[in-house]
Amino acid sequence: MRFLNHIAKGVGYDVGFQEAWEILNSAISAEGEEQMTDVTKDLLEALKAAQAYVCGPTAWTQEQEDTLVEAMSKAIARAESALAEPKPDADGWIPWVGGECPVNPDALVRVRFADFLEEGGCRACQYQWHRSNPHAPSDIVAYRVAGESK
Repeated sequence: MRFLNHIAKGVGYDVGFQEAWEILNSAISAEGEEQMTDVTKDLLEALKAAQAYVCGPTAWTQEQEDTLVEAMSKAIARAESALAEPKPDADGWIPWVGGECPVNPDALVRVRFADFLEEGGCRACQYQWHRSNPHAPSDIVAYRVAGESK
């Protein structure tokens, strides 16, 4: 119970034992579904470990509990990151708000700048992905991957 409360509070949820149990069982029952990605597989493995912890016949050591908390935290962070990734629009353009290069530096990309001009066919590492301050017309506001550099 202490473990479930720790995980639930760590991700901003206040759930009781019964709710946590239902969440675990729902996720585990979805294991065979074709839509599972690497992210959902990581989450499933973490949930199975949590189920073993909650339902297991023996007590876990502090080290085992810490390892489980770390694995679950990583799986949750990966899932949150995947959910936060911007989705392409109908034309395949992905919105960009600045930061580190979002793709493999050798990927061939097309970029759209704040002044609506487009450019493409270059490796991603050849562009300035960070935003200017104040925003300049040359800031990248969207991109799409055109392929991998050979």
